[in-house]
Amino acid sequence: MLAPQQAQAAQRRKKGWYHDLRLRLMKLLNVFLIALPFVGCWLLYYSRRILLLPSPWRSAGILFLFVLLYFYFGRVYDAFLLSLKRISELFYSQALSVFMADAFMLLTLWIVSGRFPYLPPALAALAGQLALSLLWCKRAHIW
Repeated sequence: MLAPQQAQAAQRRKKGWYHDLRLRLMKLLNVFLIALPFVGCWLLYYSRRILLLPSPWRSAGILFLFVLLYFYFGRVYDAFLLSLKRISELFYSQALSVFMADAFMLLTLWIVSGRFPYLPPALAALAGQLALSLLWCKRAHIW
């Protein structure tokens, strides 16, 4: 039989494991939600306007590059620190990460298409990304 202190410690470890898993899933949900508008923008508009013929592998590479850039800039700007930041700070960090990832992707699209990309689809994706980021920040902070 465990002493009461040992039982409490064991219970905290179980809750800690479950909490860590849920926290990781919330962070993955954030990356998915931020990538969703860019995926729509790429597949519906930009993939047809590049110099090379569209291919599923090229599209997967572009989308993977966006996710990688967003994750990298999210780590640089601390966009995933749920327990340490207020909603406004979390949203600001994510907005910076989204701006940087989108800026790098516009440069990539400029190189791939041979001319400066048409901005309204990218701005619509940016608005969607910021709206989803704000919703996620509010929901994640309540959680």
